[in-house]
Amino acid sequence: MRNLTKIMTGMAVLVFAITQANAGTIVFYSFDTNTYVGASGTYLATTNIWQHTATLGSSLSSLTVGPGIPNSGTVVAGTALNENATTAPLSTFSSSLSSTGWTNNQAYYQFTLDATAYSGVVVSYALNRSGTGPTANDFQYSTDGGSTFTDFASLTSPASFNVYTNDLTGVTAINGDSTVVFRIYGTGATSGAGTMRIDNLTIDAVPEPSTVVLVGAGVLGMVAMRRRRS
Repeated sequence: MRNLTKIMTGMAVLVFAITQANAGTIVFYSFDTNTYVGASGTYLATTNIWQHTATLGSSLSSLTVGPGIPNSGTVVAGTALNENATTAPLSTFSSSLSSTGWTNNQAYYQFTLDATAYSGVVVSYALNRSGTGPTANDFQYSTDGGSTFTDFASLTSPASFNVYTNDLTGVTAINGDSTVVFRIYGTGATSGAGTMRIDNLTIDAVPEPSTVVLVGAGVLGMVAMRRRRS
C-alpha cells in the first residue's frame, strides 16, 4: 500500500510536470511571407486568403473579418512591430493585417479555436489604428460557436503598436470546447476610411489535464500489472 501511494504521488508530480512542459503557442498568425519555426524546430507555414500568413497549428484555428470590412482586409508592410512577445523573436516579420469600414461599430476580426484537447487559453495580439480609426477594441469570446458572446476586455487602441494579452485561464467553459470563437471589435472610428491593424495573433494553451491523466493512469496500470507478475 505504501509503495502504491508513492507511485500515485509520483504520477501526480509527473502529470503536473508534463502539463507545464507542454504549455506554449498552439496558434500563430504573423501576416508575413516568412515561415515560423514551430516547437518541434521544423519550419511550418500555410497560406490563407491573405496569402501572407505564417500559421502554427492552422488546423486548430481560422481567421476571418466581420461585416462592413471590405475585401477581407489587406496585408500591409512596414509596421514597427518585429517580434512576437510570447515566443522567440521574429526579427524579420514586419507585415500586418489592415482593415477599414469600422464606423458601424459592428465590424470585427474573428477567429475560431478548437480547444478540444486544451485548457488555460491565453490570447495575445498587437494592434494599432490610424488617426480616424477605432479608438477602442473590445475582446469577446463565445463557447457556443458564435451564437452568443461574452465581453472580456475593452481596450484603448493606440496610434502605435501595442501588445494586448487576454488571460482566459479563469474561463473554464473554454477548456475542452471545440466551438470557441473570439472577436476583436473596433469601435469609435470617425471615418469609414480609418484603419485598424492587427499583427502577431497568438494563442497559448496547455494540454487538457484529462488527456495527461489518462496517459498517467495507463502507466500506473502497467506498473501495477508488473508488480503482480513479479
